[in-house]
Amino acid sequence: MELGRVIRLMKNLNQFHGKLTINNVWVLSKEYAAESELKNKKYLEELSLRMGSSMPGTLEYRIIQNKQVLEVLQPPISVKSLYLEDYGSASLPSWFLPHNLPSLKLLTYVCCVRLGSISSPSTSASVPTERFVDFHSLEELKMDYSSNISTRRLVSPSLKKLDLSNSGIFCSIDCFSLTNFNLTCPYVTSIQLQMWSLPSLRRLSIICCSLAYIEGNTRTFPSLNVLKVSSCRELLTLDGILTQECLPAIEEIDIRHCPKLLSLPIAYFPNLKHLVVDECPSLNWQGGLVLPSSLQKLGLTQCGDISPYVPGCLATGPHITCLTEHWWPRYNIHSRRHLA
Repeated sequence: MELGRVIRLMKNLNQFHGKLTINNVWVLSKEYAAESELKNKKYLEELSLRMGSSMPGTLEYRIIQNKQVLEVLQPPISVKSLYLEDYGSASLPSWFLPHNLPSLKLLTYVCCVRLGSISSPSTSASVPTERFVDFHSLEELKMDYSSNISTRRLVSPSLKKLDLSNSGIFCSIDCFSLTNFNLTCPYVTSIQLQMWSLPSLRRLSIICCSLAYIEGNTRTFPSLNVLKVSSCRELLTLDGILTQECLPAIEEIDIRHCPKLLSLPIAYFPNLKHLVVDECPSLNWQGGLVLPSSLQKLGLTQCGDISPYVPGCLATGPHITCLTEHWWPRYNIHSRRHLA
């Protein structure tokens, strides 16, 4: 049965519960799409609209058609999760307003490369701003291969999780409630921590193969417990973020696959419990390896020459309960009294 007829049959399914996914939305005419009357599906909680990337016609035609069809596919106010993929227009439909989406908790954009704004933008701000202030239920924002956001500011008091994948990074982030931030982007070359206001952030993961430096922070991340940095192949130092002043509550540091990283200041974190350093061969330990007394789990693999320091730092250092076994035999340590 063709998609248009299926959509027409949905007209009277107003008791539909749960999740609805519409693939290849591009094949729908505006008239067929309107007959679905999605707005009346008051029990619908999750809506995925996959426009489709193989739409024929000129670019201008595809953009106009995308916008017209999406305009009549307004979700009901009950929707908690909205997923939009391969949307070709530069602007969102007119229904994308807080009062039309009062229950929205999760918002996902995938391959919406021309989208100029991902929210109800503030035109009065000196810096283009994505404002989710009135989306009171929004807790999670995901962007994957979507619009260039590097010149835009993100403001959301309710957002708790932010995933940016292959979409760049906002020039400024002001999210009071954000607890989890995952940044995965091959194009990001620098991070300016002073442009982030994230007092509730607990977990930060950075995977950016072109990242060269992280600029120091004039404010702290008072709640950050877990920092993970991986596959940052151009990164030379983490001195901009690895300070006790910046990370007073840090408990877990996990650094992997950063071949140019030269230093790792980890001695001055009184709450650090978990430290993993893997495949960071350029690390220089000439200043010695000093482990905080709070450390419980330690893993060091291909992280420069630590042989002169390991026996001493373990014999006089922390009470470690878990140690990476494959590097243990290299060091002639006769006592494991510090290991559970």
